Amino acid sequence: MHVRKGDRTAEASTLARLGTSLIEEETFTEVRSYLQQALVAYRDLRDRGGESMAILKYGNSFVVSGEMEQAREQFENAVAIFRETQNRLGEGMALGNLGIVNAETGRTDLARQNFEEALRLLPAKASIRPRQRSGRGRCSRP
Repeated sequence: MHVRKGDRTAEASTLARLGTSLIEEETFTEVRSYLQQALVAYRDLRDRGGESMAILKYGNSFVVSGEMEQAREQFENAVAIFRETQNRLGEGMALGNLGIVNAETGRTDLARQNFEEALRLLPAKASIRPRQRSGRGRCSRP
């Protein structure tokens, strides 16, 4: 991988992409391993943008596997970092994903609040609707 060349940013990005690409195959141990490695690399680089996106993807892996409480925790972490870095698009995506988790777990009032806040933050073309695969909700991104 990119480690040989010392390009930690490219390494982090590649690890995140590897993890994301495997979500469809439902190999969650491998998915999470790559995403955790990406998180370490982004944190080493002090790249809060990369870190927050990796956390968002990590949360998506829990949604796909039906582990909603773990997904909620990751999405809340992502929201916090997006707010800290003033990334309105990222915050809107994370809030939309959090809304999906809250809706799936019966927290409809909280889900509505998440969706309303996400809609205020996201551009009109962004999508926060769930995609269905194997009967489980899946979070969309623009």
